[in-house]
Amino acid sequence: AIISTPIFHEGHVFVSSAYGVGCNGFKVTHSGGRFTAKEVYANKTISNHHGGCIRVGDHVYASSGGTLACMELKTGKKLWEQRLGKAKSWSSMCYVEGRLYIVNMDGVSFVLEPNPTSCKIVSENSLDGLTRGSMAFSQGLIFVRTYKQLICIGN
Repeated sequence: AIISTPIFHEGHVFVSSAYGVGCNGFKVTHSGGRFTAKEVYANKTISNHHGGCIRVGDHVYASSGGTLACMELKTGKKLWEQRLGKAKSWSSMCYVEGRLYIVNMDGVSFVLEPNPTSCKIVSENSLDGLTRGSMAFSQGLIFVRTYKQLICIGN
């Protein structure tokens, strides 16, 4: 099942799926009125289950089988992988005002600085409830749904 939205950047396409599939990178070219795509890599660096693969610069950040991973979009090279808390995440990662946001199934939210050399956690907060929801952002507010409540963070 492919749930994630493909990422296109500078002639390269990145796609990912879970269920043992992993990710693929393609180089797309155009010549003589025709497009061609050549597979550059196929690996399991990122196996994204529920969307939210994010491109920042030349790097892709995504939840992958209970961990967060960063890889080079054009080469497929894994740069790092780290578990965030004890639970998996079914939320879509968001990129807002230079930060990555994700919440795990235990209701622990993480704010990260996108960094290709290491996972830099800026903030970690418990939302006091289990969730499979994603964060939503509107007018300076953050919304997230747990199994029992809708939480709004902000002034």
